[in-house]
Amino acid sequence: MMSGYLLVLCLAFLQQGGEARADPPGCINPETVRVAEEALEQINQDRTNGYILSLNRLYDLNQTPEKEKGVSLYKLTIDVMETKCHITSRKPWKQCEVRDISDVPVYGECELSATFDAEVKLQSYSCAIRKVPPTAVVSVVRTVPQRTT
Repeated sequence: MMSGYLLVLCLAFLQQGGEARADPPGCINPETVRVAEEALEQINQDRTNGYILSLNRLYDLNQTPEKEKGVSLYKLTIDVMETKCHITSRKPWKQCEVRDISDVPVYGECELSATFDAEVKLQSYSCAIRKVPPTAVVSVVRTVPQRTT
């Protein structure tokens, strides 16, 4: 389990070029998270090969409310990680375990556009998926709990 956390930290470091970067304030909004999660579910349903993608984080949020129709348009970018579930399983991404660092992890970024009123409707998306380069993985740190007597 610890190696999964190492992978997330490694990927975050790679994505940010080694610099700490705060997420925009709207990204922790429950409605925004719902849009990202449900849009990712629709992206996974649309894919025909590979493995189910899991949500790692979301950022670059742009929300445009359309008050006349009660519909909001969301444009956002999400970081995704490949799971151990093949796309043909059609499992929801939340039921799939993210690949461990020893499984040659795959990560990526999806830019998407979705509308939200009573439900999320994916309008368009584009994903760039790639393997973690071996040079980025220096070592896997495993911790063993110490026994107390």
